[in-house]
Amino acid sequence: MEKIYTLQTASILHAEVNEKEYRDNFYRNTESDGFQVRVIPILHYGEKRLRMQFPYNEKVLDLIQKVPDCRWSATMHCWHVPDSEESVKHISALFPKCICSTAGRKDDIQTTSSGTISNEFQGKNFAKEKELFIAENIPIKEYRRYLKNKRYSESTIESYCTSVTSFFGYLLKPPNQVTIDDFQDFNYRYIVEQGLSRSLQNTVVSALKLFYKKFSEYKLDLEIMERPHRQKKLPTILSTDEIKRMIEVTRNIKHRTIISLTYSAGLRMSEIIGLRLNDIDSSRMVIQIVQAKGFKDRAVTLSPKVLILLRKYFLAYKPKTYLFEGQVGCKYSSESIGKVIKKAASRAGIRKRISTHTLRHSYATHLLEAGVDLRYIQVLLGHSSSRTTEIYTHVSNRSLSAISSPIDRLLDDDIGQGVTEYV
Repeated sequence: MEKIYTLQTASILHAEVNEKEYRDNFYRNTESDGFQVRVIPILHYGEKRLRMQFPYNEKVLDLIQKVPDCRWSATMHCWHVPDSEESVKHISALFPKCICSTAGRKDDIQTTSSGTISNEFQGKNFAKEKELFIAENIPIKEYRRYLKNKRYSESTIESYCTSVTSFFGYLLKPPNQVTIDDFQDFNYRYIVEQGLSRSLQNTVVSALKLFYKKFSEYKLDLEIMERPHRQKKLPTILSTDEIKRMIEVTRNIKHRTIISLTYSAGLRMSEIIGLRLNDIDSSRMVIQIVQAKGFKDRAVTLSPKVLILLRKYFLAYKPKTYLFEGQVGCKYSSESIGKVIKKAASRAGIRKRISTHTLRHSYATHLLEAGVDLRYIQVLLGHSSSRTTEIYTHVSNRSLSAISSPIDRLLDDDIGQGVTEYV
């Protein structure tokens, strides 16, 4: 038997819930704005949930978030609550005037044969809606062309376009209707609440400022778009023994060469996958890094031991264009290299959280500890500013090892003497 609830408030909201074994649809209308909130049963990571779909409205959002276990889904781009009788009761409790009704909206019901809408179906349906809105309202193609003409790097172009698309896809508002409050809401709901990084937040600010400066007649007060405070994090550094263990436990010649070359020359991920065969100059014992970050060329030293490894690797794999190639002859992917590094670290018994860039950090730190001048390290790493390179002075043991803690002068060598296991 179907049960249909009509939930009303005096002047704010009107809602209908059509409940069967699975709820088919749930509507809520504001009398002032005249828009509709749709609540649709879905399967989200195998869990039955109710998807809340509505144009952004703070009053509606505040009410929805009072439902227990209300969550934001970054994949579906919506708020969702448990698909349960308890959720319906909590929603009902949010409205002081609740009456029964037999009115339904069967024409708008969207179900699969099982009576629920699959996560995949919902994702595709909403993605099409968002894609259509972006195509009709946001000059994203022109924005991408502008970035290419300005010779931004491919990764920056992709990051900026994705940021702009995500922003307007979240709001579903054209540029001339967006307010600073919308930006603040996106910043908090989409980035901060989802635990996304400060660097992504900074990228969004940069992308939107450039977009509004070049592609919108409607000008936001861009200075109000504040950037997040920068974190001052020290890089993770591996010891020379840990680097050695990573290399030794890696039996695959290609993988061992990738790890050894990355560490021996302090290369970035993009530099490793972009190396071509003719970039290895064995006669001068240098590696030519062409158009690296910031569109800069530089030369780094080629280790004689790594050259021996490179020759063995070349004979085994015979790459055609790039030094490290995938199965179809294209560049080796960054994802594959990342997996190689993490697998080697795991096999070597290293529990630190590391990435490919950790090898670069370790290279610079080990050079500093060996007495190499900071200026030379800056050149080898390709840093424009010495301030960037100076971070390694904070993690180097060369200076720290000469400093003893005051406790070492207070206590005997056997600091554990006289300690009992239990009180």
